[in-house]
Amino acid sequence: MRSRCFPRTLALLVLCLLVASIGVTTVASNKKVEITYLSAGTAAVEQEQNEKWVAEFNRTNPDIHVNYEVVSWADLPKKIMAYAAAGEPPDVAWYGTNQINDWYHMGLLEPLDEWLGESKYEYFPFILSEDSNIVYDGKLYGAPFTLCGLALVARIDHLKEAGIDPQSIKTWDDFIDACQKTTKKPDQYGTLFSLGETRLTSHQAAGFWPANGLRNIVDFRDEVKDNYIELLRVLQDLVDYMPEAQMSWVHKDNIAAYATGTVSLFSTGSYFQGDLKPVAPEIMSPEKSIVLPMPHGEDASESVTTTYTVGYVMFKDSKHKKEAAEFIRFMTQPKVLAEWPMNLAPKSNVSLEDRVQAIGEEARWWQEAWLDLLENTKVVGLTPYSPSEEIEKIFSDELIKLFRKEVTPEQAYDSLRAKITKIIIE
Repeated sequence: MRSRCFPRTLALLVLCLLVASIGVTTVASNKKVEITYLSAGTAAVEQEQNEKWVAEFNRTNPDIHVNYEVVSWADLPKKIMAYAAAGEPPDVAWYGTNQINDWYHMGLLEPLDEWLGESKYEYFPFILSEDSNIVYDGKLYGAPFTLCGLALVARIDHLKEAGIDPQSIKTWDDFIDACQKTTKKPDQYGTLFSLGETRLTSHQAAGFWPANGLRNIVDFRDEVKDNYIELLRVLQDLVDYMPEAQMSWVHKDNIAAYATGTVSLFSTGSYFQGDLKPVAPEIMSPEKSIVLPMPHGEDASESVTTTYTVGYVMFKDSKHKKEAAEFIRFMTQPKVLAEWPMNLAPKSNVSLEDRVQAIGEEARWWQEAWLDLLENTKVVGLTPYSPSEEIEKIFSDELIKLFRKEVTPEQAYDSLRAKITKIIIE
């Protein structure tokens, strides 16, 4: 009798162990993989979109949870380095042109070609080209979610009151003249060039410098020296038509100055619609505002529009590359890109109508204005430089001296060239 029961007991024991094993496996498989996502999208509309799509990703990917963290552009590099120093780099982060260049040279980034798969080829060809500022040694290190352009935005009411035809603003002399005529101190000024944040100071320069035949603020080639000094002279000449408070202004102050009519026209980006919409949507309309190409020097034969992308990077020491790649592919799919509230779409399979349908009919004129600029001006990509934080600090400090008229344009150039060429990474 006992001999017949023993096999049955053993079978039950094996079955119990098998069930227990299955239970353990099930519990393990249900454990979420936590990934860290650092976003520099601090604007209200950027946070709104991030929150929506991160929540949707978390809902539709039960095995992955994205920890979404907002950090300013100024603090993003510091945050990345702090994570990396601790041996726990974020899994996904935003990049700007200089940030991705810095991180690539530091050896922090993971190539994305294989991780993006076929979706890589949805990007416009120029984004994937060898001279793209997110391609290094033939490999793609950034996954853009937006395509940005730099130009002038102007208050039509101010120009009209001053008797200025917006289309007449083509050269630096035209620009200075328009700024002079629209300045009515102490309440109204022609333009601004804010100096309260070093990254923003150099970013504003990124529209001016290529428009005068220069690659960027570290372009110290002998053959373009006169172009560089000319720009410094133009900026110094414009100081009388800029608010003194701009010495401490950051991006939100620029938005407020334009919205309230304190400033008539200034260099900004295609992202400006998203910035202004929550603050003064009535100003962001074709009746109140106009987009104009950046003015240029007398030697230049055509207008130039500087472009760059912003997107996602993945870090080579991430412990969750598979999950991070899934998140990046999700955040760069056409339906998500169509809803992005700023700039232009970086993929060929997201049309103007897709953007208007997703954002709203009020965005049509702004999108069309920027597409017109790209079609009718010379388009150049923003050329990065490294180490960007150190260079931007040097540049901003020298511009403060220039604006205070403590140095001449020639002296400012010599100082910038001497200090920057010592540290620049080719």
